[in-house]
Amino acid sequence: FEAAREHFNQARKLFRIAHSLNGEAQVFKSLADLYRQTGRADDATRCIRSALDLFRKINNARGQADVMEIIGDIALQQGHYSRAQQAFQDALHLYRLLSDPSSEASVVAQISHANYALGERIMANTQLAQALTYVRSASNRYAEATLYWWRSEVCIRLGECTDALAALRECLRICTELELDNWVSDCREKMALLNEQAATPAPAPTARSSPPPIVLQ
Repeated sequence: FEAAREHFNQARKLFRIAHSLNGEAQVFKSLADLYRQTGRADDATRCIRSALDLFRKINNARGQADVMEIIGDIALQQGHYSRAQQAFQDALHLYRLLSDPSSEASVVAQISHANYALGERIMANTQLAQALTYVRSASNRYAEATLYWWRSEVCIRLGECTDALAALRECLRICTELELDNWVSDCREKMALLNEQAATPAPAPTARSSPPPIVLQ
């Protein structure tokens, strides 16, 4: 992690010396992704906001769209579903202006996850179906598996075990066909944990505490 961060910081300094705002913005975006993967959401948010400011200065619509999608991802992971929904909507608007149906489908799926978390289940399922229709028409099985994986993550955070298991079963089926061994293993592990928790009676809530949420990691 430290070596990668130092590499990105050195690159950012060089781009600043060269007065390359686009290069500097791209580095900030890469740094944000690095921080996000290591669970440092605050640092990721700080970097991605810097990237967004730079992309706006040079009127880079693609960069802005990608950044808004990452902002939505971070908010979704933190459970800020309304904020995620707005960020994804902004990204969707830009992708449509760019005539990028692939990215548009990805963001529609993310919006569906946010809507699911906000209780808009019918709308969420319709949007997920739209995204799945596109990735299937493009024969992108990996993207299809990813959509189901994301849905399972949102369901797990909300304690919706039945829906999470349904999404994981679809993800497992596709990953098995594609021989994605690591994903197959992760799916089976999560399904086992969910089945185990479903079989374990939850403790009765008391005045001082309530049943713990599902925690898989």
